[in-house]
Amino acid sequence: QPYSDGPAFVYQLYRRGGWSAVNDAYANPPASTEQVIHPEKYPEEGPVDVSVADRSGPAWSRFDLRSNAETMGEVTLFAMLYHNGAVERDLAADVTPLSPYDYSHPASAGWAGDRVVPYRNEAGENGYVYRIAFDSAADAREFEGAYRTVLTEELGGEVRGDAAGPGRVIRIPEDRPYGDAFRVYRQGDTVTIVNAPSEDGLDAVHAPE
Repeated sequence: QPYSDGPAFVYQLYRRGGWSAVNDAYANPPASTEQVIHPEKYPEEGPVDVSVADRSGPAWSRFDLRSNAETMGEVTLFAMLYHNGAVERDLAADVTPLSPYDYSHPASAGWAGDRVVPYRNEAGENGYVYRIAFDSAADAREFEGAYRTVLTEELGGEVRGDAAGPGRVIRIPEDRPYGDAFRVYRQGDTVTIVNAPSEDGLDAVHAPE
């Protein structure tokens, strides 16, 4: 994505402040893919800090160790939605000579920051907690709806109506890609996704608050 959007990003810097602004970006590079997709957000609107408290049970342990904690970024949200059919348009639609692909979409454009924390249990199974902050509750709602569409309509997940805890639990059959259990819930401008090999494992990976 930086290779396709980079020329447009540099061009916007040049229009804003000439080569001096471009040179300054070497010392202060973009802090997120969001700033490259939306040059108007550079440098003032950097990513917010997102934290995930460890609420796992005794059989599960997180192994991000802080320094290896991952952030995915707006472009990864877009790629996930696009790859799974939630973005119904050509990637090369509405582009410019400086930017051959358009990575902006309402379901991902409100990204403000994120954190994904991986877990594993004593049996060697994996799970994760993925928390995404958005610019507004409306942006969070837009992504939440698109992500649920991916899980249910594109990946064949079934909504479990009797599961405890916040949000809806969606179970993707084991014979399908990503055949795990997911809990997806929104709190204001934040969406949290909990993943585990089974529905029972969701609370063990991240107990409801």
